[in-house]
Amino acid sequence: MNRFHSFGCFCPSLPSRDVAFLSLGEIALAVGDAVLPHLPVIVDMIAKGLGKVTGSGRDEKKSGGVFSALSSSPATADDKLRRKTADMALLCIGMLARALGDKLVPHAAALVEQMFQVPLCPALIESLEELTTSLPHLLPVVQERLLEAIANVLALITTPTGTGSGAQDTPERVPIFGAPSSHLFPAGRRLLPPAERKKLKGADAKQETALIVLALRTLGSFNFDSEADRVVSLLRDCLLSYLDYEHPTIRKEAATTCTRLLPRLAETIRYGAGTHLVFEVLKRLAVVAVADTVPSIRLAVLSSFDPRLDRYLAQAEILNTLFVALNDEVFAVREAAVTLLGRLSVRNPALSYTNSLATLWTKKRAVAC
Repeated sequence: MNRFHSFGCFCPSLPSRDVAFLSLGEIALAVGDAVLPHLPVIVDMIAKGLGKVTGSGRDEKKSGGVFSALSSSPATADDKLRRKTADMALLCIGMLARALGDKLVPHAAALVEQMFQVPLCPALIESLEELTTSLPHLLPVVQERLLEAIANVLALITTPTGTGSGAQDTPERVPIFGAPSSHLFPAGRRLLPPAERKKLKGADAKQETALIVLALRTLGSFNFDSEADRVVSLLRDCLLSYLDYEHPTIRKEAATTCTRLLPRLAETIRYGAGTHLVFEVLKRLAVVAVADTVPSIRLAVLSSFDPRLDRYLAQAEILNTLFVALNDEVFAVREAAVTLLGRLSVRNPALSYTNSLATLWTKKRAVAC
């Protein structure tokens, strides 16, 4: 263990630091509290490892490192090595949290602050999940910071520049939760339509797609229960626009994210405008389930409706839309529709049986002809 003090000299070359951080975390898991005397040095080395990738540009500071995930210049070999080193440093934090538990508390606030200077990435999400599991008191601040990072990825907005007919929209990302407002976007700004996102200078399409998918997936899987109001704002003002995104991977992830969020929101918000929002989102998803051009997306939506949403799905306006899926050209989609409609028939037997009989009669006549 006395080797920890020479750790920085032990791996001075960048290519070996990622392995060193991973080894350091595994050693901490093996020896447990024996690592405590060296914890300040370890935390300092992790901070330096994370600092290598955060940069010092104005935009990166403005949005917590989000801009550096969409760099305007191609990543060099050194950039990739720095990113890999930062990923391993993040995973090292998660392993330290698992090994030390509450004994990491004196350094926890500084570590969280440093972690959120790194662009959104799978290693960051994994490390934050481990950190909040081992140190539950960090969950509120992690929820707030992570939700803002996700929103800064998803809510690419425009700010009008100039006046009159010559005014133009300048794409940018801003801290959208800064103002005390129930609406997601400040006045004078709008969500950049999916087709216009491609015009963002220097944005790499493949890289941006991966970042958006990660943000959507994290929004649907991470525990944001105490941030229900902000999740509602993000769902209403931003997430629904991705159901019409031109890239099918993003459309599919947006739809499944909605179906993961809605059951929790439906349990939290049982009356008022919140229930209306759940109903309206489900109406949109029902349209996706029957009208999207990609069969796998239609199947994913029909298969992901949670039973906790049945009281909304059984309403006539949504149920009539779902019955259209019985005529889908793909057998797997029709099969998923039959399963879902059979479950909903208990909630609204009159409409279900009437539509089912009409559908069966139509198909019988088609076979007879």
